[in-house]
Amino acid sequence: MNEQAKYLKLAAERIEQEFDLVMISDHFMESLILLKDLMCWDLKDVVSLKLNSRKSKSPEQPEQLRRKIRNWNKADAFLFDHFNATLWRKVEAFGHQRMAQEIAELKRLNGEFFKECVNDTGVVGGKNKLFNPNGRLDLKAYAPKNNVSQMCQLATMGTLQISAKLRDNYLRQKQLLD
Repeated sequence: MNEQAKYLKLAAERIEQEFDLVMISDHFMESLILLKDLMCWDLKDVVSLKLNSRKSKSPEQPEQLRRKIRNWNKADAFLFDHFNATLWRKVEAFGHQRMAQEIAELKRLNGEFFKECVNDTGVVGGKNKLFNPNGRLDLKAYAPKNNVSQMCQLATMGTLQISAKLRDNYLRQKQLLD
């Protein structure tokens, strides 16, 4: 085993010691269900809206290009493969049938949440450099209904909006403590 492989194996082991669950965005629903179970939460605690996702699916890349990209990003590919396998071992322990049932119920709850919160869907893209640095992506965005709950308002906010809100809340709390 070469030095890089040894280092990556040690890094993965260290991460496993620090974190009980590494969520995989490619398997987000399974990751959410495992998080819910780990935290002893209810399904309603992980209801969400899918934000910042591409409006349309990216074209499939040729196998040769995919291999090159994985080679260029060896460390990322190793960690992804390691924690992806770890996730599926956890799904196996959780139970595939139970996972399928909980995912179906979470999708149903997400649909209800969408109907409750969202007035309109749109796209963040074009020349907005903060959301779309190369100008080639169209990302899903939502406009909340009027007079909705704070949860709906937060769930429909973009990444930059919610980051600013969290930062402002933190600074206000910090000023109160100083």
